[in-house]
Amino acid sequence: ADAGKNGIVMSYTGRAAPWQIIRQVKPKLHRIIKKVSFGEETAQSENEIWDGENLSAMVTLYKYRGQVDLVVTDPPYNTGEDFRYNDKWDKDPNDPDLGDVVPKDDGSKHSKWLRFMTPRIWMMREMLTPGGVMAICIDHRELFR
Repeated sequence: ADAGKNGIVMSYTGRAAPWQIIRQVKPKLHRIIKKVSFGEETAQSENEIWDGENLSAMVTLYKYRGQVDLVVTDPPYNTGEDFRYNDKWDKDPNDPDLGDVVPKDDGSKHSKWLRFMTPRIWMMREMLTPGGVMAICIDHRELFR
């Protein structure tokens, strides 16, 4: 991957690139969640709230790439209590197994978390308009890593 003269590249030796993973994700059927939807049904289709696994949601919504003003995500915080990682997701991102909880003392927990997040952040960026905003809810333990 070429990041240009002054860019940063994240490389995972022996792993698929984010776009290779994304191409394998199966879209989900879209349904409007009535309890968080307001207004006429035509207006609801212009402003949507999706609840679920964000990578499959963004693959489903890919037809809107470059048209989204705001993406908000609340990923697992990688605290050793709530983040699960399935190493098979690199080969089959549709594998339903949630994987094992990554313990606090796992020396590769930050790499696993970044590996989990990279295709998601890549897709979020693709969805945004040039002036769009990506908001990632994260706590102080992972913020500066």
